[in-house]
Amino acid sequence: MALQADAWHLHTDVYTSAGVMAGLIIIWASGLIFPGADLRWVGPVAAIGVALMIIKAAYDLIVESTRDLLDVSLPAEEEAHIRRHIASFAPAVRGFHRLRTRKSGSNRFAEFHMFVDAGMSVDKSHRITDMISTTIKEHYPGITVIIHTEPCNGTCSSECNEDCLLSDYDRKTIRSKDKMH
Repeated sequence: MALQADAWHLHTDVYTSAGVMAGLIIIWASGLIFPGADLRWVGPVAAIGVALMIIKAAYDLIVESTRDLLDVSLPAEEEAHIRRHIASFAPAVRGFHRLRTRKSGSNRFAEFHMFVDAGMSVDKSHRITDMISTTIKEHYPGITVIIHTEPCNGTCSSECNEDCLLSDYDRKTIRSKDKMH
């Protein structure tokens, strides 16, 4: 952020100088082209334009530095990539929900609940969570991934439906098997 602020400081110096130069050139050129024209207003207008640009740069820097100080969600494209990655483990992963991501400084975090076959062994579900976590970490080094594994019985809450990886037929089949047991 300090480097970005320094870069913006340099930019504003350049834009300020360019604005003053452009204002002077316009006033000088208009005196040659239109003798007697009063364009003294050009300087203040250029100054206002430069001031607005400086205010916008300051606002952008404040917003960006505040994001680094506070926890914010990962960018939408990163969350979408994580969703696609989890979905690539279907059919072993039947669905997921409550995906929460955040970024705090240079640290990234992803947490979600994952649904697997209710009859799956703890060992197998643990291996799946390890594979998912490892491959997410390969794409986003240093990310902390927390996966809560839950049994899937084919009955999805509205929260679960959003990222359910089962077809309607698969849900009915799973529910039928559960009723038999």
